[in-house]
Amino acid sequence: MWNTYKTTKPFKITNEFRHKTVTLPAGTVVSGLSDSNGNLNTVNNMSISTKKQKAIFSKLGYNKTISYPVDQENGIAKNKYLRNTAYSYNSREVIPTLPKKTVNAQYDDYPAIINVTADNYLTYHSLKRYGPDGRYGINYAYTSASKIKKFIRTKSSLTYYLDKPMSGVTTKRVRVGKHYRYRVQLTIGKSFGMFEKYNGDPIGTGNTINNNGKPEFYF
Repeated sequence: MWNTYKTTKPFKITNEFRHKTVTLPAGTVVSGLSDSNGNLNTVNNMSISTKKQKAIFSKLGYNKTISYPVDQENGIAKNKYLRNTAYSYNSREVIPTLPKKTVNAQYDDYPAIINVTADNYLTYHSLKRYGPDGRYGINYAYTSASKIKKFIRTKSSLTYYLDKPMSGVTTKRVRVGKHYRYRVQLTIGKSFGMFEKYNGDPIGTGNTINNNGKPEFYF
């Protein structure tokens, strides 16, 4: 659901409580949701470049996955990012954030997630909880990443050839030209029912995402 943009001026983002801010410089590639007047409403922190993520994660507190522009009239969404890469295709994010698949996959209770960043890294983030039973909030700690050296997009799969293996994600070592790369190949697998975490009520259907032929993520 995210569109991609390239900023032409510095702009500030804030967390949901709006008491901490981070300034992103001009030239930052971001993804988010916009209004009909060319203004960015939300920012997907997980797909900003890996270097800028560290600055964001160290300052914005618990709600790190999404942030909000401080100025509503910011004009950021007028400048689409139109490079076709592993991150963006026709100014749309190619891949959504994918949670790690568990036996009891539940909505909004992800043990870990993967994302592709604007500087073409596949990143892995582990869940962290704050306070007793996680009641003070949850967060995702950036734990590993690998540069995407080659990317193939077809109607039925997304394939990434990584510079190195990474923790939390299954890779297959393959030869690509003169080099060995570490392949992650994502395809849609079986559907499954999803249930509310606390009372077990059915809430919808998820789709398994296979990696190199085996279920590893879901959507």
